[in-house]
Amino acid sequence: MNSVLTHASAKRIAVREEVETITDFYFTTAGSGFDQLTSQESRWLLPQREYPPAVQALLRPLNENPALIAALFSTEVLFTDRGKLWRVVPNRPGSVLEGDFTDADAEKLDAGLFQTDTETFRPVIFLVNHLGRSSYLTGDRSFRNSTLASGMLLGVAWEQARAAQLPIATANTFIDASVNEALRCDGVERAVMAVILLPASSDSDDSSRAGGEPHDH
Repeated sequence: MNSVLTHASAKRIAVREEVETITDFYFTTAGSGFDQLTSQESRWLLPQREYPPAVQALLRPLNENPALIAALFSTEVLFTDRGKLWRVVPNRPGSVLEGDFTDADAEKLDAGLFQTDTETFRPVIFLVNHLGRSSYLTGDRSFRNSTLASGMLLGVAWEQARAAQLPIATANTFIDASVNEALRCDGVERAVMAVILLPASSDSDDSSRAGGEPHDH
């Protein structure tokens, strides 16, 4: 996937017309799925207004800025909330269920964040590079493209935290295999690039632990 490590060429890079077709298909499909779940009042959907307040503050701009919506093609934003793992849907005011987030998942995640004080700050938001999907646009350069998207999204989170006077932290060193496994990423097509931590004493505390009751939609 990384052009530095492989013999990359320009042959696999999509031309403008192909980029528009691929991205339009993805965003339309993702949006249609979200809309269908909304009409069904499904419990597998979490409206943005029901996010934990700290998560809502950090992620609010993601569906307001076209550049950030575009970044969600290459990088997914996941977060934990009361025993569930949710994935933000591009250009829609909410998230869909990625799966359960159990006590075992939380322990595995904490073990992977071996240099992080997880008693003071809890891992809640995760930026996941989707190298497989990104490669449809940028071929062997998908790692670079996804990483740039992650950086853009992380910068927005930090700016939102500053505006809300919300202390956050990021995990700069973690064991990829453990963190990826805890978040159901294979480390090849989908890999965790960044972990955003929120204060354990805030409303995020229950969100990042596996306990609590699931949302009922």
